[in-house]
Amino acid sequence: MIPLLALLGSAFTHPLGGACAKKSLNPIAMGFWAVVISTIPFIGELLQTQIWSDILLHWPVITLSVLFNAAYGILFVMILSRHEFQLTYPLTRMAPILIAIGEIIWLHQAFSSPQWIGIMTVAIGAIGLSIDKAIANVRKEIWLLTTCVVLCNAGIVFTAKYLLDYFTINQVWSFSIFEIFCYLVLVIIFSTPIKKEITKNFTPVFGRAFFNLLSWYLILYAMQYYPAAIASSVRNLSIVFGIFIGGKFFAEGHQLKRYIAGSLIVIGAAVALL
Repeated sequence: MIPLLALLGSAFTHPLGGACAKKSLNPIAMGFWAVVISTIPFIGELLQTQIWSDILLHWPVITLSVLFNAAYGILFVMILSRHEFQLTYPLTRMAPILIAIGEIIWLHQAFSSPQWIGIMTVAIGAIGLSIDKAIANVRKEIWLLTTCVVLCNAGIVFTAKYLLDYFTINQVWSFSIFEIFCYLVLVIIFSTPIKKEITKNFTPVFGRAFFNLLSWYLILYAMQYYPAAIASSVRNLSIVFGIFIGGKFFAEGHQLKRYIAGSLIVIGAAVALL
């Protein structure tokens, strides 16, 4: 029951972090501060001398994880801040299909017929939510960004699943300190005004950091009990909350088709748990 509650909590908090990301002044600056704030509670994990031998042993996967997280953090903020929330947020949640295929190939994970039906139903619902005339005008940019976001998201889940076999959740999160260095390089290269983001946009930055931390912490906990694809599919209930957020806070409307597609996601998530 607790892992399921963690999944539902992750589904509820993730779109709240996305809503904060939509208020970003600069994607790199937003990502930088969000990582800094959310990493502070876990820095102490790196002060344990015994952890460094394990870090050196698994550094290739840790490096991949850091790069995936940094790229995802920037691209996710970029697409949400530029385009309609209800259209783009669902497209960024398509990773469960890739994760399921990856688990079969590399982890030899077996899925039952109901689980496959659930995963595909969630995917169909997410696609249905994103089919809109508004995409036609910026189709290339949206699909390029969302494809990159989905690939990074799948990479994050795979590397996290691997690292959780050797490290605690707190230790895995502490590796975000290396992500900060990636952001600093980008800040220098692009002369990013990080001070302006934190002084002029503190509430969205803090909200992004808090909800991102809470959402990912809960999903990492749940992934210790569920296959990653199932956990990610159930977490896609976040899209339903995203529909509400887009209509309530960003005045994007409450179209009937979006609620129909949202109901498919709810049904798919329930079936995936069978």
